[in-house]
Amino acid sequence: MLVGRDRVARPTVTVGVLAAISGALSGYLRALGEDTSQLGVEVPMARSGPRKAYNHFGNVGVGLYPSEDVAGR
Repeated sequence: MLVGRDRVARPTVTVGVLAAISGALSGYLRALGEDTSQLGVEVPMARSGPRKAYNHFGNVGVGLYPSEDVAGR
């Protein structure tokens, strides 16, 4: 069953995991003296439209915004 995002009260699993990774990775990198203000990742996402191959996905760049509070990420 699929529902619209407006009916989901909490973040998706992907969003929750990315927020957790953002906090952990930025803390680790800051401890090493790195600037994490522009931290980002690439996330594989399914493509829309008719599937023409088994690898019907693409990578999307996502900013992690580690300086934001967890709810804002």
